[in-house]
Amino acid sequence: MTMQFRDLLIYENKEYDLTAELLSKYFITYPEKTIKTKYFITALYRGYVATFEIRNNLLFVNEIEQLVGKNLRFKRVKKFDYQQYCNWFSGFVRILDRNQNYYNEFDKTIPYVFLEFNEGCLVKKHDFTYESYKAFKDVRYEKFKLTDKYTQLFSVMKSAELDDEEAEQWVYDLFDID
Repeated sequence: MTMQFRDLLIYENKEYDLTAELLSKYFITYPEKTIKTKYFITALYRGYVATFEIRNNLLFVNEIEQLVGKNLRFKRVKKFDYQQYCNWFSGFVRILDRNQNYYNEFDKTIPYVFLEFNEGCLVKKHDFTYESYKAFKDVRYEKFKLTDKYTQLFSVMKSAELDDEEAEQWVYDLFDID
């Protein structure tokens, strides 16, 4: 699979790659605002990249650029309210230092830095080692196992003719800490 263009976050005057596509949550809530494009490249299946910034502990979308034209150049999306902070986003997002060359974001030797948001407000920065991240994820996963979403995912995995242990591992691997 081709590695995708990552969205950018400006935080404390430094640039970071985001490992999640934050706007996907926005477009689920506001499907009429989804950015539609007829131009794709394998490294950017969604057709756009976004730049976010944290200002005064609030998350903003600074810019969204979309692929346009047969020569596939980027053009700023104008139909987005760039002045409104991202009050639609709550959860955790992992950030990677853009000055580092992280080919494998799951490398156990690199920092596991997460930002926690509640309705677009930065709540906390979490600096984990791989081991402390895994312990944090495990605690959250045990709570997730009590939800209907877990039951649904587990059932889907079981319908793929996986045994209980394999199904559990797939659900765990798919689980995101938020």
